[in-house]
Amino acid sequence: MYARSAGRSLSEEIEVRLERSCDRTESLGGMEYEALFAMMAAAARVIDMRLGKSPFSDPEAAGPARYAWREIIDSLMPSPNEAELVKELAKEQDQLMNDISNMKLPRLPDPIEYSGIEQDAQFVRFRNELLQYERKLSDFIGKIYENGKPLRELGQVGKEAAKKALSLPKHR
Repeated sequence: MYARSAGRSLSEEIEVRLERSCDRTESLGGMEYEALFAMMAAAARVIDMRLGKSPFSDPEAAGPARYAWREIIDSLMPSPNEAELVKELAKEQDQLMNDISNMKLPRLPDPIEYSGIEQDAQFVRFRNELLQYERKLSDFIGKIYENGKPLRELGQVGKEAAKKALSLPKHR
C-alpha cells in the first residue's frame, strides 16, 4: 500500500525502509543505544498505560519512570567500581596525610649557641633542611592533587554529558 502510494515497487519500498532504519540507528549512536532507548521508551509507555499519565508531563509518573530507567541502565552497563576507586584513593590520601603529619619542621639553630663560621654553617644546614622540607611538602601536595584527578575527570565527563543531553530538544 505504502509502496504503491509512493510510486515505488515493493523491493524499492523495502530498500527505502531499511535505509531509514539504518539512518535512525546511526543517529541514535548505534544498535546498543537504539536498544537502550527502545527499552526506556517501553518502560515509559507501560507507566503511561498503567497510570494514565505521561512521565514527561506528570510528576507522579516521572518518579517511576526515572526509577525504571535507572534500573535498565544499571542492568545493561558494567559497574564503574567507583567504590573501589574511592576506597583506594582514600587509603592513599590517608597515607599521604600520615606522612605529612610525621614530617618534622627543621629546628632553627639558636644564635646564642653558635658564633661566627659555626653559626653560618648551622644556618646553611637549616636552610637546606627547610628547602628539603618544602620540596617534600610540595611533592605531597602534588600527589594529593594527582590522586583526586581520576574522580574529578569522571565527574567532569558526567557533567558534560548531562549538559549536552539537556541541550537536546525537549520531548513534548
